[in-house]
Amino acid sequence: MKQRFIRACMGAALVAMCFCTAAAAESDFTIADGVLTKYSGAGGAVVIPDGVTAIDENAFMDPTCDIYYDYRGLDSITSVTIPASVQEIEGAFRECRNLKSVTFSEGLLSIGYAAFHGTALTSVRIPDSVVSIGESAFSGCANLTDVYLPETACVRYGCFTETPWGRQNAREVSVRYPTVTESGWYQYTTSPPGTPAVQSGDFLMRGKAVVGYTGPGGTVTLPEDVLVIGKKAFYQNTAVTEVNVPESLLYIGESAFEGCTALTRVSRLPDGFKQVCYSAFKGCSALTHFDISIHAAVDRYASFFNSPYDDSQGRPLAQKEGFPTVRRYTGGCSDATAKNWYYPYFVKAYEGGLIDPKPDGKFQPNGTLSVAEAVKMAAAMHAGMVNFTDHLKPGAPWYQTYYDYLYRYVYVYDEPFNAFKKEPGRAIRRDEFAALLYDAFPENRECLYLFPDAPGFPDVLSDGTKSNPYYSQINELHDAGICVPYADGKFHPERNITRAEAVVIAARAIDPALR
Repeated sequence: MKQRFIRACMGAALVAMCFCTAAAAESDFTIADGVLTKYSGAGGAVVIPDGVTAIDENAFMDPTCDIYYDYRGLDSITSVTIPASVQEIEGAFRECRNLKSVTFSEGLLSIGYAAFHGTALTSVRIPDSVVSIGESAFSGCANLTDVYLPETACVRYGCFTETPWGRQNAREVSVRYPTVTESGWYQYTTSPPGTPAVQSGDFLMRGKAVVGYTGPGGTVTLPEDVLVIGKKAFYQNTAVTEVNVPESLLYIGESAFEGCTALTRVSRLPDGFKQVCYSAFKGCSALTHFDISIHAAVDRYASFFNSPYDDSQGRPLAQKEGFPTVRRYTGGCSDATAKNWYYPYFVKAYEGGLIDPKPDGKFQPNGTLSVAEAVKMAAAMHAGMVNFTDHLKPGAPWYQTYYDYLYRYVYVYDEPFNAFKKEPGRAIRRDEFAALLYDAFPENRECLYLFPDAPGFPDVLSDGTKSNPYYSQINELHDAGICVPYADGKFHPERNITRAEAVVIAARAIDPALR
């Protein structure tokens, strides 16, 4: 779905149109709990009000567009100034096609997915305080030739693709695991160090970020107001055994503790914690206590590689600890009792929040599963695996929450997902359901491979007249023991999936013990 944002920049004649350049009034902004959710001003030179702490991904969306099918940003915006109070920017300015300049302030911590994609930016100076730059953050900026990129930032895939600067300053790298090599990732040339670090006790500080440690090791307690453990702050320190983090901590940067072979314990991360970045605990071979039962985002590649929290199959920590139980099944469905063959799968799916009884109070095992119900199962499965369950907030209609979740946090393929959005009430086929659930696995899917040599389904083919577009996803789920054949050995991809069949597949997905 990332491809939806690619557009050509508008010509110079359009850019030169006389947009309003007056500073925006406070009334132009809708702000709730420090989050800027909507801009309704005339455009031109926009100054974000001081006190805003985050900018929502749709704050500068053209209100006439369809958020799913034809996303557009406000073409009236020509420049934006962001105050020091702002810590996070989501995909707020994507497709603001006449946005030619942005002024950031020190204090910004995160630039999210596609935040400035497809804008007319020519030059960008990213503050040294930035820890994380999301996927495609500046991609498609056809005029972007000058970038200051701090060496401390964790830069995600494709941040500067389809930009002149990116083409000149990118190098292709591979992400390596014991059994897989994934190519097509890029690293970018960073700029010389900017803001100098200041010694404070045993720590080198840059603002409220710990960027280095010079102490004797042992148990390390970070200062109370620290927001960030910066890139390589404790890199290959073999004397540190324990780390106590403050309630203020929001980010652990790229390779922050990589190679800390004596590190055994990190104290519980606070509820407001945001992200563990790439390779943060890579090679921490003695790490036995790390509480990640909070709603934090763990970078999908190698955050805990070669540590006790990586079982060499890339299994997400949440899966190793067990899928979370959000409620208990105490009976109530007359057609879901211990005598029914699907009962243990229904209980697992129900208690994990993946499926609900029908309005009549019954499970209806032989009824078909709707597209909307399948979307809910996929979203709830991903949320449970990555500890993002608090992002499943009520929506209207009821299924909107789950569509929005998949759109924001899960890579789903455009073509089927667009169809799913148009027809939430239709019955979903078995192949569509399997593909959707496969996409909802955390993106390092090595945890799927339990039986890699198992023969595939004879009616799910990759070529010929009976080629199935979901061949790869279905057969990988088969290899993992998640999708199993009918008595005739076939998958029957074209059939509508029943609710009983769906809970069996979903329960096997979230609990390997059921495979």
